[in-house]
Amino acid sequence: MKACLLVGACVAAVAAVAAVVLRPHVEEALAFLKDPASVFSDGSAVNPEAYRALLLNNSEALESLGQQNATWRRIVEAGTLDEFQAFLRDMRATSVATSAFARNPDGSAVNPKAFREQWKADAARMEALEASDPYMHWVVATQDDDEVFQDMLRGEESKRRGEEKFVNADVMATMTMLTEDGEEKELHQVQPRQTEEEVGSAAMPDYMKCAACGGVAHQFTSAIAATLAAREAGTISNAGTKPEPLAAELLDALQDGVCRNMSLWTHEYGVQPGVRGTNVLVGPGIVQDDQFPPEDALLQTQHGNLWGRRLADLCQQIVVDHDELDLAHAVARDEDLRPTLCDVAGVCRPKKAPAVPAPKKKARKKPKKAPAAAAAAAAASA
Repeated sequence: MKACLLVGACVAAVAAVAAVVLRPHVEEALAFLKDPASVFSDGSAVNPEAYRALLLNNSEALESLGQQNATWRRIVEAGTLDEFQAFLRDMRATSVATSAFARNPDGSAVNPKAFREQWKADAARMEALEASDPYMHWVVATQDDDEVFQDMLRGEESKRRGEEKFVNADVMATMTMLTEDGEEKELHQVQPRQTEEEVGSAAMPDYMKCAACGGVAHQFTSAIAATLAAREAGTISNAGTKPEPLAAELLDALQDGVCRNMSLWTHEYGVQPGVRGTNVLVGPGIVQDDQFPPEDALLQTQHGNLWGRRLADLCQQIVVDHDELDLAHAVARDEDLRPTLCDVAGVCRPKKAPAVPAPKKKARKKPKKAPAAAAAAAAASA
């Protein structure tokens, strides 16, 4: 009997303690169930009818929801309860994914583990990543080291910033360097992204002809100066032979030594991305205002046989339009050949519009004499 009483007392004591300890949790649970906005962990509503009524009575919430997704608003206003619950789950999944992909200003993940797991869970994104960037795919799929993952994300963000700056270029790599003041600075390695005309046309693009002509003028000046110097030193013709006429020597130097020198045009000249979003031609003798300063980027020059052929063709067009002796006299006087070869031909400046003909002057007729004056004049002559 005493044992029974003792056991009963113990049970009563435990019940009393439990009531005190669990009461807040029970009250919290009841409040959770009564709250119309309460949702389960998957985002679905505890009381979907009450939750929908809450949304329908909030015009600002409905307007904001319609701006995000018109289908979601339609479901709230007229969908079934199952559709409404599915909509809430979609909202939760979107919220989780968005928060998982949150980034710091340098591009690193706020929560690298959540970022990586959410990325790995998206099969379509992983497949696209494997096709576009195998290294990034390898890091996301196999590496658990947060620092390796964060470094990859920072590099991706640096590359994105570089692509914003170099809109017509492909950013190949990005590195961080210290300036003389000890500040970090990004340096992008970029190469030009060529247009359809630059890749497919046989002719030099119009917007590059002035620069190309500057390169031709530079090479003509060097070739003519070398020919004149060799002729003066007597090193051109073989000993005992009659010297070739100067005009012939100059023509050979310009046509064979310059215009037909494909190695010169192919390897010394090429294209780089320009600061105004258009690729620019670069090489010896070309003065280019649209080039990026060397401290802003590591610029790769795109060379190729097509560019060499275009320059060689332009060179041939220029050489046949000018007298080689006139060019030699200009070089002997240390004159710049570019105005002669490029400006006069209209390559580096637009051709002037045809002059508007001046209106023709009407011939002035002599005034007729009055009858009385005419008679007097006749009498005087008689």
